[in-house]
Amino acid sequence: MSAKLLFRLGDAVDADVYSADGRLLISKGTVLTDYHIEHLDKHQIAELSDHSEHTEEAASSEHQESVIQKLYEENMQLIEGIFHNINDTGVLTEELFIEAASVQDDLILQLRDDRDFIQCILQKVAVDAYLFKHCLNVGIIARKIGELLSLPEEDQILLARMGLFHDIGKLKVDQNILNKPGKLTAEEFEEIKKHTKYGYDLLKDSPLDSIFLLSSLLHHERNDGTGYPGGIKGEKIPMLIQILSVADTFDAICSNRVYKGARSVFFAVDELVKEAEKGRLSENIILAFTAYLLQHEKGRLIQLKDDRTGRILHVHPDKPNRPVIVINDKQVLDLKKVGLTLHQLMH
Repeated sequence: MSAKLLFRLGDAVDADVYSADGRLLISKGTVLTDYHIEHLDKHQIAELSDHSEHTEEAASSEHQESVIQKLYEENMQLIEGIFHNINDTGVLTEELFIEAASVQDDLILQLRDDRDFIQCILQKVAVDAYLFKHCLNVGIIARKIGELLSLPEEDQILLARMGLFHDIGKLKVDQNILNKPGKLTAEEFEEIKKHTKYGYDLLKDSPLDSIFLLSSLLHHERNDGTGYPGGIKGEKIPMLIQILSVADTFDAICSNRVYKGARSVFFAVDELVKEAEKGRLSENIILAFTAYLLQHEKGRLIQLKDDRTGRILHVHPDKPNRPVIVINDKQVLDLKKVGLTLHQLMH
């Protein structure tokens, strides 16, 4: 049955109308126009679905969010405690490491089936807890990238652990510089850069695999030699640390800081692709990760410039930031062909 036979122009719908995949199409009380009728026809809506199913799904989703929030807070508190313990004692004990790993695994397990887990972790907590939030997020994101690259499970786990401790050296940086709201002087930036060496020194006497020391020391190195502290290049940077660097950069862009607001995932995708094109970060890693991010936005309504809206129809594996989109559900535009990025259409 056509929507035109079920719904009449000018009627007010008496219940929310959902698509087959559970997306809300029209809210209860909406007075139907020709646009609404055509919209329903496109989704082949011939009958009203049982709203109780969606209510149950919403309740389940809220419960899952509550579980994730609790686990996230537990991870944050534990990481903060461990960091301060290492700062005071100069060593990460095996017991503390195992405790951190166990709690992190519980959180990752809850997040793995969450389609929006990237957005979920980016939206957590405030600026004053940035260091602990950032380390937790980087571990989760790095593990996901490892999964996207089909790395062995043990390497994925290692990436998650590396993320937890990669920025611990920032505890030794002057906090007034670290949290300065304005632009850093050249001398202040040099002090910030020392966090890589500070982190190495804090972890060197701990019973950890050497990759943890290297991840703290090398996560700001870049493939073209423009990074720090050593200016090393390409294959001299271990692959796991190259993955960590991508996760670190992505979370930093999307996070609130005292000196900048959080930027969107679409902006971050553009920035990561630029870093790959410049040869600073691994192209293979970035293409896999950014394609994953954009694939998860397919079908969702995206606000563009000039009050237009768009939806992603196809993501090009070689140019994820230039997908094929449909504007206002009418005009199909291949951004790769016209040389624009999705973020450019949004801002």
